[in-house]
Amino acid sequence: MMRAVTASLPSRHDASSAAPTAFRLGSVEVHVARREIVSGGAARQLEPRAFDLLAYLIEHRGRVVTKNELLDVVWRRSAVSDSVVARTVMKARAAIGDACPNGPAIRTVHRVGYRFVAPIEPLGAEPAAPAAAVRLAILPFEDRTGRAEFRWVGLGLMSQLAAALSASPRIGLASAAAVLAALDAGAGSGPDRALREVLGTDAIVRSTVEFGAAGFVLRCRVESDDGIAALSAASTDSALEAVPTLAAALEHLFDPHAESAVRRYRDPFAAELHARVRQAQGEQHWDLAVPLLQALVEIEPGCMQAPLELREALARQHQEARVLAVPGPLSLQGQHRIPASPG
Repeated sequence: MMRAVTASLPSRHDASSAAPTAFRLGSVEVHVARREIVSGGAARQLEPRAFDLLAYLIEHRGRVVTKNELLDVVWRRSAVSDSVVARTVMKARAAIGDACPNGPAIRTVHRVGYRFVAPIEPLGAEPAAPAAAVRLAILPFEDRTGRAEFRWVGLGLMSQLAAALSASPRIGLASAAAVLAALDAGAGSGPDRALREVLGTDAIVRSTVEFGAAGFVLRCRVESDDGIAALSAASTDSALEAVPTLAAALEHLFDPHAESAVRRYRDPFAAELHARVRQAQGEQHWDLAVPLLQALVEIEPGCMQAPLELREALARQHQEARVLAVPGPLSLQGQHRIPASPG
């Protein structure tokens, strides 16, 4: 049965609506209202469940928080195993690094729960970010064009759809890095409900792109606990031109009466460059990413992110070239090449 997902979906991330506060843990800052971690001056995103868990443990750092309490607050009593809780704790620990000189900042209390024990400095209150009505995970597009020149659409259209929705106050998005990590771990091969649990989202967006006589057609299937919805958008000239229309349809699905906040392209050529860069980065194809980013820096001199990504791509390209230049594994004496193992 196909039906639209309602606009009244509750947010499952009420931990973010607690008193908004910022904290310093050694060289790391945790900004609860902005839902981000700042390390070395750079902001980093953390998976929603792991961030909610970290924020709750910091808020209740004067005591042990039981596993049952975490299940109530962070997972809303969803059916998750102890191993899921433990993995989420590990992600939170990794995000803040060595904030505690005497061991992990989040200490395990055997058979009971967890306690936040790192020294912490409150940085004061911050303005609360408006809570999103629904949180989505946008998956890479499935390329059904059958044409080699469109091989960039998987991650490219995924990134552009996320960018188009990024200004919508009603929609929150799982980061692309979190989505790809979950898929790499095999979470995408099971039911969508399992993938939603891993990513801490309310709905999964699976999309396809097709090309025929009438042009490009983008289709997406949105699955949540409230049901399944199917949306589509078309363009005679470019797959990217259909993305804002598809984003607006998604936005309308969750709030039919709100004014659209979907971002439109100022420069379609730059948008395609961005899309191709994302695909090249995702495939770690640095020889392709570098010239694309160089072109992007040239045509969008005001884009602050492109030069940073270009430097990273050049470093990755150089590192890859050095690895390829190594003649092969050598023996400890450096005189005889160690033969490769069979198979």
